[in-house]
Amino acid sequence: MIRPTRRLLVLVLLPLVVLAGCAQAPPLPRYPEIRFDHLEPITLAASELLVESTFEPSFEPPHVEHLFPQPPEKVARTWARDRLKPDGEGDGFIRVLIRDASAVEEVLDRSSGLKGALTTEQSERYTVTLDLAVQILDSRRIMRAEATARGSRTRTVAEDASLNEREQVWFEMTETLIQALNKDLEAAISTHLAPYRRQ
Repeated sequence: MIRPTRRLLVLVLLPLVVLAGCAQAPPLPRYPEIRFDHLEPITLAASELLVESTFEPSFEPPHVEHLFPQPPEKVARTWARDRLKPDGEGDGFIRVLIRDASAVEEVLDRSSGLKGALTTEQSERYTVTLDLAVQILDSRRIMRAEATARGSRTRTVAEDASLNEREQVWFEMTETLIQALNKDLEAAISTHLAPYRRQ
């Protein structure tokens, strides 16, 4: 026989258990793939496109690029394949060299005491960097010309930011950075790789 106090406890807790079972986690956001295939490709005199990277992610703090919804290195590789096209007539190569594709987290100092308790402060600063080179190599893979671009984006997040909110910031940083580098590289290619560019 259930004692009155236990019966009361069951009646109070039962609705809470039912509500907890019905509660669903908010859906995870879905981020579109950052592409440039809607733009006219840049055609260069070469037989093949090579995409290589000298950037080696450590997967350890303060590096966080591997946590991004669209990691900077992946976005850079996609840019290369979307924007650059060998004409198939040259005997050399187009090489895109990814020299840096890092994202670094910096923990910020926060106020202590009453001020810290009463205010929501910025707790982390994120810096994303991309450094790319578009090179023309001859058939012996000796570099004949090069166009480069480097850029970075920095944002801070509040201490109460959720993981979804942080990922949104990371995505926006990566997207705006690669869009800026797309313009910079297109201009650099027109200047430094003009003899190899085909209309």
